Amino acid sequence: MADSKTKNTNNTATEVVEVDPRRRAVLVTVITDRSKQRQAEEYLDELEFLAETAGIVTVRRFMQMLPSPNSRIYVGPGKLEEIAAFCEENAIDVVIFDDELSPSQTRNIEKALPCLTQDRTRLILDIFVARAQTAYAKTQVEVAQLEYMLPRLTGMWTHLERQRGGTGTRGGAGEREIETDRRIVRNRISKLKEDLKKIDRQMAVQRSNRGQMVRVSLVGYTNVGKSTLMNLLSKSDVFAENKLFATLDTTVRKVVFDNLPFLLSDTVGFIRKLPTQLVESFKSTLDEVREADLLLHVVDISHPGFEEQMDVVKQTLREIGAGDKPTFIIFNKIDAYTYIKKDEDDLTPATRENGTNKDFIRVRKYAQQKPFANDSTVAEFAQWVDVDYIVDYVIAQTFFCNYDVKNQSYWATSDYSIRWRPVFYDIDRCFTDGSSKRNLFSSYFNRNGVLYDSAAGRVVNMDLYAALRRNPAWCDRFLHRYAELLQTDFSVERLQSLLDRVADALRPEMEQHIALYHAPSSVSEWEQHVAAMREEIARRHEEIQKQIRDEFRLSESQWSTILKETAPGSGSR
Repeated sequence: MADSKTKNTNNTATEVVEVDPRRRAVLVTVITDRSKQRQAEEYLDELEFLAETAGIVTVRRFMQMLPSPNSRIYVGPGKLEEIAAFCEENAIDVVIFDDELSPSQTRNIEKALPCLTQDRTRLILDIFVARAQTAYAKTQVEVAQLEYMLPRLTGMWTHLERQRGGTGTRGGAGEREIETDRRIVRNRISKLKEDLKKIDRQMAVQRSNRGQMVRVSLVGYTNVGKSTLMNLLSKSDVFAENKLFATLDTTVRKVVFDNLPFLLSDTVGFIRKLPTQLVESFKSTLDEVREADLLLHVVDISHPGFEEQMDVVKQTLREIGAGDKPTFIIFNKIDAYTYIKKDEDDLTPATRENGTNKDFIRVRKYAQQKPFANDSTVAEFAQWVDVDYIVDYVIAQTFFCNYDVKNQSYWATSDYSIRWRPVFYDIDRCFTDGSSKRNLFSSYFNRNGVLYDSAAGRVVNMDLYAALRRNPAWCDRFLHRYAELLQTDFSVERLQSLLDRVADALRPEMEQHIALYHAPSSVSEWEQHVAAMREEIARRHEEIQKQIRDEFRLSESQWSTILKETAPGSGSR
C-alpha cells in the first residue's frame, strides 16, 4: 500500500501526496541481432515481472544494439552516461541488467551510476531469499547467494579495500581483509553444503519409504500454474500466487484417480538464464524430477513466448538428466489466451498474436487468386511459404510413391523463422509390387488445386503445388533438383545398397519374427520380397523419368541435357 504524507504550507492548505514505497528501477539490455529485438523485449517483460515480484517498480527501459555486450561496462559509454543522467534526474534506486554481469563489469558500472547496480542473477537470488520458507530451501538459497557473492567481494564493503598485514615492526605479507572474508565465505559454503548432504540423505530415505507407488512430477516454466494444478488434483493447499517463483520447496501429495493411487510432486519452476548456482543448490529439489516415473509439463498457452518457455524447460530437463522421461504436455490458462483477428484479405505475414489457422487459409487463397507465372508473385509468396522445401517434399513424395498423398498437413513457426511447410504424414506402400508405375504428379499438380478423397468423403487442397507448377522458374528449379537427386541420393546403386544393409540387419531376427507373427510364411518368402524390392527400385528409376518427361512435356534430349547439367562433378549448378 502506498504511504500518505501531509504537507502544510503557512497553515492555510493541506495537500495529501501518495508516495509509492517500492524501489524505482530502470531495466537495461543489449540486443546483438536486429532479428531478436522482439525476443529482447519479451526478456525485458519477464525481467519487469521479476522486479515486480521483488517489490520493485519499473520506470523505464534502455535497449542498445551492439555486436556483443561491452566487456567493461556491458553497454556503450554514451548509453551508460544517458542511463546515469536519467537515474540522477528521476531519483532511480536501482539499475537492473538483463544478464549476469562479471565482477569487473559490476565495479565499473557502479562507479558511473548514482544508484545501486543489480543483474538478473542477483535479482532472482533476492526473490529466492524472500520466498524460501523451509530450513532446507533457505540453506539452498544461502549457498547460491554465497557462491554468487564470492568473486564479487571487493565491491561489497569499503573496509575490504584496506590491507592489514605484517607482524609488528618486522613487517610481512600478512593477510588482507579481502582474503579473510573470502576464507570466511568459503568456510560457510563448505558448512552449508555438508548440511545439505545430511538433508539430502534424509530426503532420499523419505523417497525410498514411499514404496513402489508411481511418482509423477509437475514441471514447467515459472508461473505457469503448477501449484494451482497441484491444489486441484490433490485437494491440498499448496501456496500459489501470480508471481514468479511462488514455489521453492517441493511438495508431495498422494492422489487417487479411479482407484489408482500415485504420488504427485510440485517443483520449483524453471526460467531463462537460470543461475548455475541455483541449479546446483537445488539439486536435491530436482531429484524429485529425476526420480519421477512420469512428468507433467505444464505450459502457459496464454503467454506470447510459450514455445520458447517449453524449449527452456526441455533444455533444463536434459541438463539435470531427466530429458528422456515420459512426458505429458498440459496446456494451461486457455481462458487467458487471446489473439488479434486479421482481415481475410490481409496477406502480410502473421505474428504470434494472430495465432489461428486462418493464416494458412489466407496463404491458400493467395495461391488460388494470384498470377504465379510472375516471378514477383512467387517472391512475395516465398515470404511466408518455404518454396524450396516444397521442391524437395514433392520430389520425395512422387519418387517414393507415397500412397498417403491425400493426408495433407502444414506447419510453420509463429515468427516465420520457419515458413509454412508441408508435413510428411508417413510413407506407405513404396517399392511394393507395381508401385513403380504409380504416378502422383497429377495429384500434386492438380489443375483445380483440389483432390477428392473418396474414402474419407472430403476435398483435399493442393493449391500450393498447383500454383508453383504455373511458374517456369520454379519448375526449372524442380527439374534440376530432381535430376540431381536421381544421380546422387536416389541413385539405383545407393538405394539398393541401403536396402541390402537393412536386410542384412533384419535377417538374423527373421526366424523369431515369423514365429511370433506368422508373416511372411518363411524366411525364403521374405528373401523373395527383398529381391522384388531391389527390382522395383531399378524399375522406378526408369518409370519416374518417363513420368517427368510426360508431365513437363520434355523431349528425351531436353531431359538428357538437364541430367548432364546436374551430373556429379559437372560443376554447372
